Amino acid sequence: MKTKTGSMNRQPLLKTILFAASALAIAACASPEQRLEKYVKSGERFLEDGKLGMANVQFLNALKIDEQNVAALQGLSRIAEKKADYNQMFGLLQRLNRIDPKNVRVRLDLAKLYLLGDESADALDLADALITEDPKNAEALAVKAATLFRLGNSAEAVEFAGQSLAIDPKIADAVAVLASARVKEKDYEGALAILDKAIAADGSAPVLELLRVQVLSALGRTDDIKAAYRKLVDKNPGDANYRRLYVTSLLENNELEAAREQLVEVARLLPKQNEAKLDIVRADYRIGGRAKAEETFKRLIADNPDEPDLKFAFGAFLREQKDAAAAEKLYAGIIARKGVDPDEKLRAKNELAAIRIAEGKRAEAETIINEILQADARDTGALTKRAGFKIDAGDIDGAIADLRLVVNDNPDSWPARLLLAAAFEQKGDLNLAESEFAQAVEKAKRAGRPSHLFARYLIRQNKKDRAVKVLTDSLSVEPANEDNLKLLAALRLDSQDWRGAEEAAKALAEINKDDAIVGSILGAAYSGLKDYAGAIDALTKEHEQRPLSARPLANLVQAYIDAGRVADAERFLRDTIAKNTSSYDARILLAQIERQSGKSADAIETLKAAAAGEPLRPEAYEAMYGVYALEGRRAEAGAVIDGALSALPDNDGLHILKADHLLSERKFDEAIAIYETILARRPNDLIVANNLASLLSDRDDAESRKRAATVAAALKDAENPYFVDTYGWALYRAGDKAAGLAALEKAAAAAPGVVDIRYHYGVALLESGEAERARVELEAVIAAKNAAPDRVVEARRLLGQ
Repeated sequence: MKTKTGSMNRQPLLKTILFAASALAIAACASPEQRLEKYVKSGERFLEDGKLGMANVQFLNALKIDEQNVAALQGLSRIAEKKADYNQMFGLLQRLNRIDPKNVRVRLDLAKLYLLGDESADALDLADALITEDPKNAEALAVKAATLFRLGNSAEAVEFAGQSLAIDPKIADAVAVLASARVKEKDYEGALAILDKAIAADGSAPVLELLRVQVLSALGRTDDIKAAYRKLVDKNPGDANYRRLYVTSLLENNELEAAREQLVEVARLLPKQNEAKLDIVRADYRIGGRAKAEETFKRLIADNPDEPDLKFAFGAFLREQKDAAAAEKLYAGIIARKGVDPDEKLRAKNELAAIRIAEGKRAEAETIINEILQADARDTGALTKRAGFKIDAGDIDGAIADLRLVVNDNPDSWPARLLLAAAFEQKGDLNLAESEFAQAVEKAKRAGRPSHLFARYLIRQNKKDRAVKVLTDSLSVEPANEDNLKLLAALRLDSQDWRGAEEAAKALAEINKDDAIVGSILGAAYSGLKDYAGAIDALTKEHEQRPLSARPLANLVQAYIDAGRVADAERFLRDTIAKNTSSYDARILLAQIERQSGKSADAIETLKAAAAGEPLRPEAYEAMYGVYALEGRRAEAGAVIDGALSALPDNDGLHILKADHLLSERKFDEAIAIYETILARRPNDLIVANNLASLLSDRDDAESRKRAATVAAALKDAENPYFVDTYGWALYRAGDKAAGLAALEKAAAAAPGVVDIRYHYGVALLESGEAERARVELEAVIAAKNAAPDRVVEARRLLGQ
């Protein structure tokens, strides 16, 4: 029986072998040229039918025979275009251009890619060269039109688009320029008419269909948008990109089931793309929450048992759901599975280590990491984690050594490059740090988080313009990244790019209209533009969202004041206090307005009410001290500070005001003692160091002057001219004449209008024998309208006047 069964099974196998042998014989008989032609034609047929994978195989077979075959390379380029893999397409086109530099099609496609990549100059150069060779090249004229439009030259763009369409009315890029010019003028109906006419004449231009959707979106025609996407999908059933665009529209309208149906089809079209499968999970999460998403994950894993990425995506999902126990169980199952791939096992152990790190169980994490490295000394995940521990422990060189191994083995590991950048920054190798940050962003394809970290690094290095570029590049990839939009808005406000800040705020509002920071950004932007009505409107909304927050309230009051509506600001604050009698911040702001309006008695009463309501906050005491001190009511000022310190004995700000009061009473030793106490608690406080060094350097005993120089050493690298002056004067008075004079010269150059700085510099010059230069400085002190009388008297004495 067994023999019979074996004989029966052998027959079809024999036929298969004979068939394969005959096929090989035929192939062997064909010449290389014939096989090359067969592969190219077969690839083109598959490409025409939308079978990109099979087309790819045939074109690659052709290139094995002739690696410079233009038709095969062009076929691969078209496949890359259909997959929207523009990096691969660009590489193929460059290769084709080297093989056949006169190939018009290749040069046109390169020009379009340059334009797509915002390399407008290169796109224009190629287009101009093609037009020079053939002034009737309609596509080249269209590329030039599109490039000029990108550069903001709408008039010339429209002219070249017209020339292109006069030659060939079906050139989609030229039609797109004409329609875009209408959109720029807000003539959406005009743009729609141009597009509808072109699409009716030639329905095979998806770029026009997509532009039409954008116009419909501007007009708010939701149903027409869905119909347009549906039409694109029906015309191009094998194109996953159009389905994904359709999905976006469906999701925006909360049509989740319809969106899911399209995502299932996308996953069918892209069977090797796990991201397409995960999109179904995301849709199911929106439809049915965690339970439905888990069900889909389990089904996908069961259907694709040899695809580990799905299992690890499931683990990541469970951790996002704060279910570390379920994730750990999943990873443990992978590790324990019989016959598991060693790499998969180590990957699961890495994830377990990550869970331990998140739990704060460093020792357990290190044990797992050591196990991984014993199995594979160059495991990138384990080395990266170990490097993080080494950075925390201060072993920067050890961390760098580990991370260099990681990036050598895996140059695309952007998390490792981010850690390497952090290590170099801590070590002080700023050029290497910047290089690693830049490479991390590049490897991550300008993803949000690495771009954000790089931008913050650049801000720390005072390279704010480049930080803006990094953020805008990233937002072109992830336009809904809130952290990057907020940071970009802050940078634009800092550089007084008010319109840019407004644009960022509006983008934030589209993502989350309830985010109160939108009002804050818009308020600042509109204030900068002197659009006070707009600022008040935006800040009022922010205050309504955060009625108990001090910052929105202060911003709104400032907007009223900037608009010249001081009475409205005062009325608003009184209304706020009436509605919330414990409103401390409103009272502080009201007191400021009363003080600026000359109503100091009212300001004092308002501040007393604030302090009575919240006696453990310092702002009211500080403001009262300021009012009394400004009016010369020193006894009352001192009483306020003494009372405040009895309530807040550890508040350094109040102690500094106490020192200020003591100085007004010429009790220098007591003031110095206070500053010494504060500096002992806050050794890195430059303001305290400045004030203490300034007091000590004016004393005549050598010990005080030596102490002044020691304290002032903290100011050595400061840019603030007041700090530089204190540093220079302290050195000079301590006997380091040359260094002191150099610092004083720097301070005087930076702040020529500050009397005390010029006085110190003049004295130092005079004692150094530079009488004429000293005279210039001291006469400037005498002539200054804001000079203290004792400074003028001393300057006259020094000049012998």
